[in-house]
Amino acid sequence: MIGNTTETRAVLDLTVLIMANNEELNIGNALASVIGRVRDVIVVDSGSTDNTIEIAEGFGAQVYRHAAPCLSAQFDWILSECEIATPWVFRLDADEIASPELFTFLSGTLDGASSDVNGIAVQRRIVFMDRWMRFGGLCPNWEIRLWRRGYAAYERRSVDEHLVLASGRVVYASGHITDWNRKPLSAWLSKHIIYADREAREFSLGTFHVAEDSSSLPFETRFRRWCKCSLYYRTPAFSRSVLFFVYRYVFRCGFLDGTEGLVFHVLQCFWYRFLVDVFIRIQSRTSMTSNSK
Repeated sequence: MIGNTTETRAVLDLTVLIMANNEELNIGNALASVIGRVRDVIVVDSGSTDNTIEIAEGFGAQVYRHAAPCLSAQFDWILSECEIATPWVFRLDADEIASPELFTFLSGTLDGASSDVNGIAVQRRIVFMDRWMRFGGLCPNWEIRLWRRGYAAYERRSVDEHLVLASGRVVYASGHITDWNRKPLSAWLSKHIIYADREAREFSLGTFHVAEDSSSLPFETRFRRWCKCSLYYRTPAFSRSVLFFVYRYVFRCGFLDGTEGLVFHVLQCFWYRFLVDVFIRIQSRTSMTSNSK
C-alpha cells in the first residue's frame, strides 16, 4: 500500500496506470487525486527530461521507464512487464484528476460487481484555459477507463484509440475525471499538429475506415466515430472544418463557454480539422508523385 493520509478512506484493491512524458506541471495533481485511495499506482515514463520521475517517486508511485511508438504498444508492454497484482485496473492520464465521487462509486461497486461486468465507463470533463467546457457537444463524454485485469486492450490506431473489452459488459460510473492540462498553449498546439498528421496518414492509407470491434465502447463514442467516418469525411475537404465549427460552436451552444469556449472551438473544431485536411492533401500529392516515378 502506498501513500499516507489523515483522512479515513477505503483503499480500493485497484491499480492506477499513468503514462507520462515531461508532465511535471500536471502529474502531481493526478497522483494527489489517487494516492491513498488505491492499492497501487504505476507510472510509466517514456523519456521525460524534466522532474516528472522525481515527482512520481516522491508520491510513492512505482516508476518504470519505457518508450513505445504508440499508446497501444505502450499499453501492451505495461500489461506484460509491470507487476499488476489487483483484479481491477484504472488508466488515468498524467494531466487528469479523478474526482472523490468516482472513488465513492467504486468503493460500492468493485467488490460486488457481477462476473460479467468487465469494464467501467467514466465521464471525462475537459478544462481549457482553466474553464470547464460544458457545452459544444463535449458533455457527456464517456470512456472505458477501468477494467477487470485481462479483459481489455487498446484499439490498433495511431490516434483516437479507445480501450475495448474482450468480453463482458460495461457499467457507467458516477463521478468523473477532469482533463486539466497546465502546460502552455504552445504545447497543446504542438501535440495536435502530431495528432493531425497521424489522422491524415490513417485516412490516406485507407486504415481510418477499417471497422474496429467496438461493440463494448460507450454509445456516444461509437456514434461520434460513425459521424466522423460516414458523414464528416464525406463532405468536401477544407469546408468541412468550417461546418464542424459552426455545428459545435453555434448549434451545440459552444458559445456559452465564453471566450475560452471560442478559443477552444476555433482551435479544436476549425484549426485542427483544417490542419488534418492540409496533411491529407500533402500526403496525397506525395503519393501521386511517388507513383508516377
